[in-house]
Amino acid sequence: MEKLKIDYRIWNFAYYYLDSEETSRDIYEWWYRRRVARRVSKQAKAYTLEQWAHLAYDKNRRMTEMAWEHPFKADEYNHYLDKLGFRCDITALLAETGEPYAFLTFLGEGCTVAFLDEMGRIYMSYRFDPTPLPGEKGNRKGYVFLYELSIRRYHKEKDEYGDWDYDYTDYEFTPDGRVRKIEEINDERTISDATQRVNVASNWQKYPEFGDWMPLFEMKRWKDNELQPLFDEGKRP
Repeated sequence: MEKLKIDYRIWNFAYYYLDSEETSRDIYEWWYRRRVARRVSKQAKAYTLEQWAHLAYDKNRRMTEMAWEHPFKADEYNHYLDKLGFRCDITALLAETGEPYAFLTFLGEGCTVAFLDEMGRIYMSYRFDPTPLPGEKGNRKGYVFLYELSIRRYHKEKDEYGDWDYDYTDYEFTPDGRVRKIEEINDERTISDATQRVNVASNWQKYPEFGDWMPLFEMKRWKDNELQPLFDEGKRP
């Protein structure tokens, strides 16, 4: 992995640029002003971006620890998300050039890593969660599992609304090695299941201590051919 520099300013993924420190601080204060104790709200006026991120990390870490002990039921998840889900963004820049490389978003019990192309657009992302999808088994205390790999392929021209349209391929993993491929090309969506299971040992990632972000920014997670099982494109669930 290339040498990276961590920046706690928020990556504006809608307009493809890094917000200023002042704007990022204003965003955090706006997000949290009604959700933290009054004592914290008064102190927040002097918070650095790293302190804002640490506040959010601590809240989300608490929700993650609860999920390790007992996965949330569907009817209680939103309650805890409203209480403990504090969005926190960490941006990684290439140390040599200062160009954006990726950003990491914590919210609630999981986190997402989004990798950026030369125009600042998301072209690939990983989604990590501490507990399995509904109906699945698998949980490792202290770890999160990479449940989704998403790849975007942007069209050469913007759409009629001035936005970058794209095709995508998502891979959904389960802790027992099953993989589902969801693909959309020119608005045509297809779903297929892998014909054999894969080794998902590399999907497990230790939940980081605050500041230890580099392992989550690792792009190459699997060995060559580790995710090679063929998909039967004719098979539909």
